[in-house]
Amino acid sequence: MTLLLDPIAVVTALLLLIARFVPVVMLTPVLGGYLVPWSVRIGLGIGLSAVMLPHSLALAAPASLTPSSLLMELAVGLTIGVASAVVFWGLGLAGQVITTSLMGLDDPGISSHPSAVGRTPLSTLLTLLVVVVFLSLNGHHALLRSLHDSLTALPLGQAADFARGGAASEGVISASAALFGVALLVAAPFFALIWLGDLFSAVVQRVMPDIDSAVMKLSTRTVGITALLCVSIASILTFAVDALSGTPDWLDWFYGSMGGGAP
Repeated sequence: MTLLLDPIAVVTALLLLIARFVPVVMLTPVLGGYLVPWSVRIGLGIGLSAVMLPHSLALAAPASLTPSSLLMELAVGLTIGVASAVVFWGLGLAGQVITTSLMGLDDPGISSHPSAVGRTPLSTLLTLLVVVVFLSLNGHHALLRSLHDSLTALPLGQAADFARGGAASEGVISASAALFGVALLVAAPFFALIWLGDLFSAVVQRVMPDIDSAVMKLSTRTVGITALLCVSIASILTFAVDALSGTPDWLDWFYGSMGGGAP
């Protein structure tokens, strides 16, 4: 009880919690995303930190507030945020790559939001579909429970030194590799369809040279990608369900590796 009344301990714990949780809220699309102003996302992170403060103080006294402890908590939050957002980013990246293949490198995307630079309607659609799947799986509750468990496995200011590598660097590398893996798995069938469409357009152009090749190619790509997206949307959502279901297990492994045991 003395700890709860110690203003220095309270302020220290709150600042360390903010350093850990704000990056998670900023990076995870389901808790904010680019459509939510950054000031609102920071406010959500601070509010989440305040909610978690009593639990954190009940576990143990936080370490002293130093630049290294703040950077450590920031690194923990960034790692959790990246791991939680991999599937969202992967499908969004797949949508951007597919649109670039369809329209060319000069396509700027369609968006009226300044922080959505480079996003395309297809990437936004795929990201929002994953958000819906995530919410339907109660993923937001699982993520909040995981953040709650992180305070037990990785006490504030007492997590392993990220400069030494280990599970933190391995986790970031694995998450980054998974990001491109997700994008490749989703985009590969569309790449194949675009190639076949271009081949078909080339054959038609060869047989009927009077046809506008650019219009023919764009029409073939658009119709083919739309049809494939309609056919494969169920498979994409099934893939998203499987990938999102494994996110809490991955975070539990990360907490156990960094804290020396399972939460």
